Amino acid sequence: MKKRFALIIGALGSGTTAFFRHLGAHPQVIPCRVKEPKFFTDDRKWTLGVDWYRSLWDFQEPDERIAIEASSVYSMHPAV
Repeated sequence: MKKRFALIIGALGSGTTAFFRHLGAHPQVIPCRVKEPKFFTDDRKWTLGVDWYRSLWDFQEPDERIAIEASSVYSMHPAV
């Protein structure tokens, strides 16, 4: 089963929460249960693995919707 993901990355106070809520209201979008899971920047969460990350959405079989998350901390990562 194919899963499609989109990340909303923005600076603090730039409207990522409003954008996340607006997109999350669309029937073809599945918003993450946690707005800022910080999976890609928090080593403790990264070690939990991709299965843990995917568990943050309520996927239903078959599900062709786009999963979204928003994390402003991604724009503050030293690699960026």
